[in-house]
Amino acid sequence: MGDVTRTLIAALEAGGSQARECLIDTSELLRKAWNPGFVPALEHLQAEHISAEEASRLRQALADYCERETSASHRRAALTTLAKQGRPDLRSQLTTELHLTLEAHRVLSGDPFQLLVALEDVGEHVFPKEQHSRSIDEVRTNVHAAAAYLRQHGLVVPY
Repeated sequence: MGDVTRTLIAALEAGGSQARECLIDTSELLRKAWNPGFVPALEHLQAEHISAEEASRLRQALADYCERETSASHRRAALTTLAKQGRPDLRSQLTTELHLTLEAHRVLSGDPFQLLVALEDVGEHVFPKEQHSRSIDEVRTNVHAAAAYLRQHGLVVPY
């Protein structure tokens, strides 16, 4: 077993920040194992040889980590990596995570709208002049308006 594979399995078994920091490497190495001809973007993984048995052990370590992980974003990163193998047995877990994410999105997407309306109430012009309707349902429009307003005030949102 290669050093990188051994290190990744140990990190996933340890959990915590060690495991969280190795999710991208784990994803790339498993893709290399599952897809002949795949070349990882990360140079240190390109030379790593991983057999089917080692990939299976790494995948199991990732699955176990996914079951134990309490951080939703890290659990989802592990779960989406496992799904890249095309495993229909993950459908229920993926559906549950999608439901939780959508519920959180609905709650969070209302906040920018409420703050934009409040800024309008205090005399700021945050919505484009040509925009006549304002709605909590117009999430993309509200996000663009919020980002534009913040840019005007020297605050840059990366995406």
